[in-house]
Amino acid sequence: QPSVVSEGFRILFFFWSGLFFLHKSLVLVVSLPRGRLPPENLYLRQLFLPDFRLVSVHIAEALATLVITALWWAYGQLEYYYFLPVCFLVLLPLVSVVLKQQGSACSTHTLMLIVLIASVPFVAAIHLGKLLWRNPGRLVDPSDGLLHVLISMVAILLAWFCRSNKPIIVLWMVHSLVLSLSLLERWLICRINWKEGRIWWIFAQVAVLAIYVANLLHNFSEGFAVKNSEALVLGTSFLWLALASALTLSVNWRICVTQYHAWQQRNGTFTLASHNRSPGLPGAASPRQAVPRGSWAGDTNVLGNMAVIPGQGGQGGQGQGPDDPAQLGA
Repeated sequence: QPSVVSEGFRILFFFWSGLFFLHKSLVLVVSLPRGRLPPENLYLRQLFLPDFRLVSVHIAEALATLVITALWWAYGQLEYYYFLPVCFLVLLPLVSVVLKQQGSACSTHTLMLIVLIASVPFVAAIHLGKLLWRNPGRLVDPSDGLLHVLISMVAILLAWFCRSNKPIIVLWMVHSLVLSLSLLERWLICRINWKEGRIWWIFAQVAVLAIYVANLLHNFSEGFAVKNSEALVLGTSFLWLALASALTLSVNWRICVTQYHAWQQRNGTFTLASHNRSPGLPGAASPRQAVPRGSWAGDTNVLGNMAVIPGQGGQGGQGQGPDDPAQLGA
């Protein structure tokens, strides 16, 4: 939008975003396929990620960039010559994975890989249809995230095709009321068995996409408060998103805590420090007990990656020595 952003800033932003997309693409080219060895080249090794969890983050960001750019292009807000380079940078890692496959690049295995990637949206739609066919009651069950996902998809369609803001605002207000009642039930009544799972994260992501389309891609020309339509849509949508995020976290809170504990165990380190002074001598250090990093009990001293606290010894703080098995056995 030349009337909003100056030409110099647009050039700077285009250059910076191009470097960002190029970095994502190079990281995926060097790090994929999963389980490969680091490259011998020193410069390429700086881009290599051995942890596939980090690679997955880059894959998700690249796909999100492609989807958002495709939406801008499909809506006429972006010219095709800006969209094609993004497609090239996202497809470059896929081509690299195909070429790195054992055997010929045109083998049956490679062809099946390409077909599998291209059919992901259709497979997801078929899977969703099977879920609804097996249990149609999930469409009217507010304790299941599937109902909320479908409402978010309807919001995207209303934001994309409707000139009036009435349908989407009414949908958001009614669903916000349902979300508010659901939160009250979760926090106060606690009688409904809420079904936790990944479907709630999908609901939150689709809700963000619906708000993105309604506020940034579409301009409503009819409906409630036409002159202040942008502010009305923005306020209503963010209220809906806040309630949706709160309910998602509330239902999946146990999963969040479990993942946090798994992250602690994966990244925590423990070290035992011994003391040279013998117990009972003047100025001798008192026995100490190792505790995990991040724990707190009284006055703690941090040595490297371990926190230590004074142990409970005998009279006068004199206990067993630090090398005693009763102290270090656990």
